Amino acid sequence: MTKIQTLLLAGLTVVAVLTSTTLSAQVPASSNVAANAAMNNPAMMNAGGKRATRAENHRFSKTVLRAIYDNRTVGDADISVFGNAATGTVVLVGYVFDEKQEQAAVDAARQVAGVTDVTSRLMMQLHGD
Repeated sequence: MTKIQTLLLAGLTVVAVLTSTTLSAQVPASSNVAANAAMNNPAMMNAGGKRATRAENHRFSKTVLRAIYDNRTVGDADISVFGNAATGTVVLVGYVFDEKQEQAAVDAARQVAGVTDVTSRLMMQLHGD
């Protein structure tokens, strides 16, 4: 299985575990007509909430990823983070070269404020692959 296939499979698993995301209409902030329509349409109000949730999850995941790569033991591992800010759950997906890197990544993720649970879907890879 190639790296891309593995990451896609892991990504699908993470999406199912964390949250489902849907595309939503964007309402320009400067449009009074659009703003009034959004206030009168519960579906559009919910879409704004989903955008905010996705943005918060992105910030949360980015914070965790920074903490992981600040740990020198992680080195040149190839790690992606999928986080849910509301629940504090984090899933690590990607490749590491040894168990020390994986443990360092998990430990670093656990140290981030707001993280309640870390699941590692990291896979071992030989150098040069």
